[in-house]
Amino acid sequence: MGGGVRDALLGQPVHDWDLEVFGLEADDLATVLARVGRVDAVGKAFGVLKVRPRGHRGLDIDVSLPRRDSKVGPGHRGILAQGDPHLDPTEAARRRDLTVNAMAVVLPEGHLFDPFGGQRDLQARVLRAVDPTTFLDDPLRALRAARFAAQLGFQATDDLIALAASAELGELPPERIFTELQRLLTEGSRPDLGWAFLRSADLDVRLFPACARPPGLPETFLRCLPERDAIDIPGRRLLFMLAIWLHPSPPPAWLDAFDRLGLHKWGAYPARRKAEALVGTPEAPIASDADLRRLSTRCEAGLWLGVRAAWDPSGPWADALTRCRMLGVAHEAPAPVLLGRHLTGRVPPGPAMGMLLERAYGAQLHGDIVTLDDALAWLDRSLSP
Repeated sequence: MGGGVRDALLGQPVHDWDLEVFGLEADDLATVLARVGRVDAVGKAFGVLKVRPRGHRGLDIDVSLPRRDSKVGPGHRGILAQGDPHLDPTEAARRRDLTVNAMAVVLPEGHLFDPFGGQRDLQARVLRAVDPTTFLDDPLRALRAARFAAQLGFQATDDLIALAASAELGELPPERIFTELQRLLTEGSRPDLGWAFLRSADLDVRLFPACARPPGLPETFLRCLPERDAIDIPGRRLLFMLAIWLHPSPPPAWLDAFDRLGLHKWGAYPARRKAEALVGTPEAPIASDADLRRLSTRCEAGLWLGVRAAWDPSGPWADALTRCRMLGVAHEAPAPVLLGRHLTGRVPPGPAMGMLLERAYGAQLHGDIVTLDDALAWLDRSLSP
């Protein structure tokens, strides 16, 4: 059921299988599943069990009862889910968000159960709400639809866009918004379609009201995909895509966007601090290797150049980015070659030593110092009368 069926019909790898079991009470279902493997009640209140089959290490299967969802309060926490093993299958599928996510395969027969035309919409590459009257019970669905547009490369119907435009985003905690935008930007093969959905529903300005709406952003998103997919650190990949989005906006808009997402670190990557350095670094010369080394002391030079290369592919940025990588300064500034311990016994500790080390590092950035021998020779010249 759900996304696994959708992905299988698209010929894509299926990473998560969800099973929905009708006709068994929760305790009886748990007893039956215990014959297969370990059972954990991850959502016992509304009949969701996680099964780890014996002999299949690493395989987790979510097994659930059909359930009814009722809106009883604001946000996603305001949805009351009640398991009902005797619910009609069509009514059970009605709680799904999009028709392409509301299909199931009936076992053991293996035929497709598709009460809302999901296969038709899959073939037409269209996103459509299952039930317009309940779609916005969870306002996060508006952002999920944008994320699916990016991941699947599908177009949304006008009705779905109109629904999304009415979503009460203020009911959502920042971490839920962050998760959907992160997946839209870093996982989707068509982030331009995800952003176009947000823009059509005016969700982009509601999420980031201080940000610009640059007309070339969809094309830039497409152009930057090879660079994005080559970035192996998730936090850096996310910052790169956010910087593409925010690049035409003034610096305060960047910080406002990070505040609204509650984004500081992602994993061990200090995304906000890196963003502050990016937006705080004005246009700078990049003609020489020395220029690139100096740039790396102000910000993550590879991102700074990569964003500009995406927005201006005919400019000098891509060549400078290649040189920056060859110099080894794409992600951090070069480590100083001359250190305080090399001055021990020759320069007394204090301001004079600090100024000398600063001058040595400047010479290193310029290219006059490469090795420790270079640094010591420079030191001899600097200390000679």
